Amino acid sequence: MKEIKDQGLKASRVTFYLSLVSLAVVLVIILLVTTNISRPLRRLEKATALIAEGKFDDDFRLNRNDEIGSLSRAFATMAQRLKLLEERSRDASPLTGLPGNRAIEREIEKHLKTQKRFSLCHVDLDNFKPFADKYGYAWGSEVIKEVADLLAAELKEVGTSEDFLGHIGGDDFVFIADPVRAEELCRRTVAGFR
Repeated sequence: MKEIKDQGLKASRVTFYLSLVSLAVVLVIILLVTTNISRPLRRLEKATALIAEGKFDDDFRLNRNDEIGSLSRAFATMAQRLKLLEERSRDASPLTGLPGNRAIEREIEKHLKTQKRFSLCHVDLDNFKPFADKYGYAWGSEVIKEVADLLAAELKEVGTSEDFLGHIGGDDFVFIADPVRAEELCRRTVAGFR
């Protein structure tokens, strides 16, 4: 009986110590997994705050081959896209909402680098100044907005995602397209303006 009791106590102690060791191992694993997930998420949370402040140049990518790494790469792509959109909106014409001079220059440089043929079309309204002098600033602004809408509609109808429309200022616009499409856009724009 005593031997059974001693073996029972010994077995209870072994079970207790094994339980403690198992619990400690589980706690260490939980801590490692939690840290492995929470650190990168805190880094992405910090990146969100930086983006909200307009700071887009931080490197948000994490060198991981799991879902968190995929999320961080998508986050970095999104940050670059937001940076581009913010630059464009700062440069956009307040009257038409179209990209302005810096965006036009970047687009021309981009097309020159590809070394593919393209047409740069400058749209200017004849006799706009006398019109604006006679009918006033407000009507002049309405004409400019209508021309911007006309150009955007024609570009949407005939153009592709590679084509570009910008507003230099006043009654001057630019669109960039493949030469064949550009000629068609010019014809349609002149007809639409009439």
